[in-house]
Amino acid sequence: MQGQRTVNKFFDQEWKKLKKLPAQERVVRGIMGQERRFSGRPTGEVERQCHVTWPHQIEASQVKKATSRLDRIFRRQNMKACILMTIHDALWVESTEAEAEEVRAILQAVMTTPGRLDVPLEVDID
Repeated sequence: MQGQRTVNKFFDQEWKKLKKLPAQERVVRGIMGQERRFSGRPTGEVERQCHVTWPHQIEASQVKKATSRLDRIFRRQNMKACILMTIHDALWVESTEAEAEEVRAILQAVMTTPGRLDVPLEVDID
């Protein structure tokens, strides 16, 4: 519960700062430099969108890093495994039966450590 209060406090503070800025300067920047602009009138809906932007940007950055790392590992180890697609925070990876266990282990390792975060990540591999 303490963590939730801390997160809510952060979002509330950032929203208050953001809505005080001139419309052309209302920008949320992600950890990999992506930007989302909020130049419209600061309404409740815009506030909600602003609050979800940070987690979405972090998630997108982490999945992008993990995808790149996985591709490099598969190529470097001359594996037949390949990433077929990403859907939000999920990766669809195809492999041969012979590589399946090794691919699962690699996925587990890469997806739980894609970047520097202070919170542990969980991975569900089907």
